Amino acid sequence: MKAILLQGLVVAALAGGIIFAAPLAARAQGFIEPIVTPVDGQGQAGCSDLINQTEHTVRGSVRTAQTPMADGTMARHEANFAIEPGKTWRICSQGPFFEGGKVEIKIKTMFPVFECMTTLGRPIVITAVRKADDSGYDWSATCY
Repeated sequence: MKAILLQGLVVAALAGGIIFAAPLAARAQGFIEPIVTPVDGQGQAGCSDLINQTEHTVRGSVRTAQTPMADGTMARHEANFAIEPGKTWRICSQGPFFEGGKVEIKIKTMFPVFECMTTLGRPIVITAVRKADDSGYDWSATCY
């Protein structure tokens, strides 16, 4: 079941790469098998845990670089996430990666409030600190 589900996602996402995001609880139930293999010398395929240390549900996306398709068009892989307070999601990608073997992470409310480029393989902790003037939050995530 693990391999069939993962292979189905790889084929559906496009040859050469995938982003997959799911709650850590799903991984514990045996639905996700992490992918860790070298990819085209542009970085390492792998996974990272997105850890929500805020009091809010965090919404955002993870995106790879563009890759040329057989018909000459460009495509990229993108997955959205919504992580409840105190919860952890696992994200995995086989690329294609941005320079330095990185993927893009964006945190969004009504509009993007934080974005960074990061490699995978280490935990990514998301935080939000209330601004001194009480006008909102400063969002951040540990990116490598």
